[in-house]
Amino acid sequence: MKKYIQYFLITMCTLLMPNSIFSQTLPPCSVCSNTNVFHGEFAGSNTLSGGGFNNSFFGRSTGQSNFSGKYNSFFGMNAGFSNHDGEKNSFFGNDAGKENQRGHSNSFFGIGAGQINSTGDENSFFGAYAGHNNTNFASDVSYSGIRNSFFGVNSGHDNQGGQYNAYFGYGAGRYLTDGSKNICIGANSGPPENFTGIVENRLYIDNTTTTRPLIYGEFDTDIVRIYGGFEVEVGSDVTSSVHVKENFSEVNAEEVLMKISELPLTEWSYKQRPNLRHVGPMAQDFYAAFELGKGETTISSIDADGISLVAIKALAQRDVDNKIRMEKLEQENSKLEKAVLDLMERLEKLEKG
Repeated sequence: MKKYIQYFLITMCTLLMPNSIFSQTLPPCSVCSNTNVFHGEFAGSNTLSGGGFNNSFFGRSTGQSNFSGKYNSFFGMNAGFSNHDGEKNSFFGNDAGKENQRGHSNSFFGIGAGQINSTGDENSFFGAYAGHNNTNFASDVSYSGIRNSFFGVNSGHDNQGGQYNAYFGYGAGRYLTDGSKNICIGANSGPPENFTGIVENRLYIDNTTTTRPLIYGEFDTDIVRIYGGFEVEVGSDVTSSVHVKENFSEVNAEEVLMKISELPLTEWSYKQRPNLRHVGPMAQDFYAAFELGKGETTISSIDADGISLVAIKALAQRDVDNKIRMEKLEQENSKLEKAVLDLMERLEKLEKG
């Protein structure tokens, strides 16, 4: 009889208060207030006793542990299962945000999306198992995975404490764990599973897992690398204004020209593209001759162009000098010719004389 009275009181409370509860196992009703909508066995079981409000839980065990959380929407079995006081979360899919406890303002869409997230905030995961391991119960909340955006099945799957990352594509950034402020674009883009070290402020654009993507960038050093050919149809511009430069010094063009004459130049191919032939110096020889650029493994196009222009200038100056010498020689030759003619005339006069 006591059991039936309890169910009667709960049912009446449910009907009189602004909660809508549809469940085989009705939650305790010590506090029935505000607007919650629960549908499914064990859905929101602890919410009413904790004072949570404005929640919508649909599916078996959705938001089952929710106590004081509010403004949450959980859809799918076990979605938001462990949520305690997290708020303003939207979890859609079985096990989506299952372990979330106090993380807030997260949007997880897809089975297992953000499943392990515990305290991470303001994340957006779209796709099955996207951001699956985010946070991973990090003890230091300030280091928990926050403000990440993962779009694609398994994208950002292994991220734990990384923050401000953006991964787009199937499996994008899948194996990155704690790195922050990274961008991975393309299916499976990002470092491989066995990569060691924390990746920070990096850009990977490719359609495969690699440390040498088609386009690689470093946001902290403002460097972009292209691991492949680079073609421009209508030309490209390089900032070269005097207003962005300093530490000017004169260049000895003739000395540069002499160094070029001694610079080894060969025809060769890159190991990754053996069928494409190129001509030019080795970076080590170029750096040894001119000490320009970052070091002896790369040649900046700015430096290569600059050295070429200096050499052209030296050759142009040689041409001018040669023309001046030729003009002097022609003038001297004219004088000699005139002198010879004068001598011949004098000889003729003497012979006649």
